[in-house]
Amino acid sequence: MTESNSESSIQIKIRFFSSLRSTAGIDQTEIPIKKGDTLLNVLHQVENKYFIPKNAQLLDADTKKLAVGTLCLIDDVDVSLSGGLNQNINGPIAITLISSIHGG
Repeated sequence: MTESNSESSIQIKIRFFSSLRSTAGIDQTEIPIKKGDTLLNVLHQVENKYFIPKNAQLLDADTKKLAVGTLCLIDDVDVSLSGGLNQNINGPIAITLISSIHGG
């Protein structure tokens, strides 16, 4: 049974940049997810762990999209070009989260 569980779970890397790094309090982390889970569900998990406790948002609750000014890359490709937030994750990936809103 343990082998079955490990086969249905994968580790993914989450990297934070700019103000999202400050909010999360870390540069990067690795989290286990269920194979086939959607990117949106993974981002909800990240938001609940690193952003909600600090009264910050990663996702817009009403539209179920990234919060304004947030970029998300999967293996360095913008998610809008690689399947959007509803794409399924079936293997190890690196998710990069970047705030495009910054001071000048």
